[in-house]
Amino acid sequence: MRSTLIFPCAFVTLIAAAGCASIIGIPQASIEWCQQPANNTHDFCEDFDHSDPFGAWPASPPPPPGTTRGLAPGESPPFALDTVVGPLEAGASAYTGLETSFPSQTFNDVKLGVDIRIAQINFTIGEVITGAGFLLLADSSTAADEPSLCVGLGLAPATVSGTVDLALFLVPNSSNCVTVNNLSADAGADAATPSTGDDAEAGSESALPAYPQPYPVGGVYLETWTHIALEVQRNQENGSGVITFAATPNQGGGGMLPTIPPQSLGAGVPELGIATDVTGPSSGAFEVLFDNITVDFGG
Repeated sequence: MRSTLIFPCAFVTLIAAAGCASIIGIPQASIEWCQQPANNTHDFCEDFDHSDPFGAWPASPPPPPGTTRGLAPGESPPFALDTVVGPLEAGASAYTGLETSFPSQTFNDVKLGVDIRIAQINFTIGEVITGAGFLLLADSSTAADEPSLCVGLGLAPATVSGTVDLALFLVPNSSNCVTVNNLSADAGADAATPSTGDDAEAGSESALPAYPQPYPVGGVYLETWTHIALEVQRNQENGSGVITFAATPNQGGGGMLPTIPPQSLGAGVPELGIATDVTGPSSGAFEVLFDNITVDFGG
């Protein structure tokens, strides 16, 4: 695992004539990615390159024991969020990352863009497969009788060396979207599922299955920056929805995306979580980096 960098200018006093930018190897006049003209029109933008890189993520829990959350070299210099979990024993779960919500917005048309780099994966495959997830976009209900939905992305073992598969999950009416469960090896899926918390409650108000099913969306190369674009559009008349997903580059292609059935999405608050989220057993650490996150709202 690479060393995380928390204090990028710790040695500035050793070279008094040089600025922080030159010390870390970027041009002195470099403009933050989110401030560049091509990127500064988004409703939300995070590049982790400013003085308070975690300030826009107030809902984030502290990293628990056995995990780290810090900064490392990014897709756009100098920094990206670096999240590490594990290794974990069977049945143990850990989650570290950042969370935020957008209470002034309504979940109608939400477009998410993020660059990810999967630096380490250490699946244990047997009777129980390691569960691993890394991204969550949620429609959080604002009323007890209003449906809600979590759209999660998980990691799965791949047959091609140097790659990892991605799968999408839909979790209805969940009180807990940020932990993952293991799948049995004979369950017909090689991926992790976000937890539904109370499975009985999760399936009672929706045509979606109570236990989330994986929808393969392709694969990505390890140690390579990949851009992910995820859009969820809610039909305001009946609460159904359409999902659009792309990963660039996408090593595995992917299958047909699910259509969100009626009465699954409410006029809730959009929420975003980016993290490394693992349920053991795992044979080593999982590490995912994030950079250049954008969110836009329509409708």
